[in-house]
Amino acid sequence: MRFPKPAFDDLVANYKTDPESVHDCPRIYTKNPININTCAIRITEALVLANHLIESRVKIAGLTTKGGTGKGFLLGNYGYRANLCPHGIGRGATDVGYFLTEHWGKPNHTWLAPGSPPKRSTASRECSASPRSPATAARATWTCGTRQTLSDTATGTRKKSSSGSSRDSRRAAP
Repeated sequence: MRFPKPAFDDLVANYKTDPESVHDCPRIYTKNPININTCAIRITEALVLANHLIESRVKIAGLTTKGGTGKGFLLGNYGYRANLCPHGIGRGATDVGYFLTEHWGKPNHTWLAPGSPPKRSTASRECSASPRSPATAARATWTCGTRQTLSDTATGTRKKSSSGSSRDSRRAAP
């Protein structure tokens, strides 16, 4: 079963930048102060919330009070091969990147240098993850779904997707 691409606006609405915003998972980390980097956890939470796989971070925490592999919950139901928290949330940015590549295909953009991504990726509606070692500061982006109408500024054309929403008819330059 393929992991669905959420609407970009839903992904942004569900992504939290505060490291302490993650669901309660005492088997993996502690809060106040948080004792690990929670970036992969936060993007994974945003992905499952934006895809309406669960309603809230509180409900994520309520999936189990025991330890375990998380393979029976959330990303585990989509064949996530790496480490999950007991609630089925991805724990590492590299692993999340590999998971997205497996389900969504090759990323649209990648870059290895630390610092800012290429302008082309920051101007688009994309999801970002680290499919390589964090030491290289590698990043990649995948285009998310959209429910908005995106007009092709060059031709003014729009195409309807199979879900009934309009999508941009432009193709990325090689």
